[in-house]
Amino acid sequence: METTVRAQHTPGPWYVGDVMEILAGDPAQPDLVAEMPDDDPQSLADARLIAAAPALLAALGGLTQIGTTPDGGIIVGPQGWQIARAAIRQARGDD
Repeated sequence: METTVRAQHTPGPWYVGDVMEILAGDPAQPDLVAEMPDDDPQSLADARLIAAAPALLAALGGLTQIGTTPDGGIIVGPQGWQIARAAIRQARGDD
């Protein structure tokens, strides 16, 4: 039995704004997803990780949908790994 779960969050991509806000949509009229305290030295790293959540979710979903082996292992193609690595870079702020 296969179950499909649809995301019920604000659609991505999300990004970190100028004043420690996580935003989505058109930069001219963005949707506010969350606000971060700007007095904490870890806030920027936290904001990047939160902003990468939709990309990370999509990458993980892609990794699980490529295929499975008869013994239950997951088959992942090169494109799946590239998407996952890009999402990790975004979460770390390496973009």
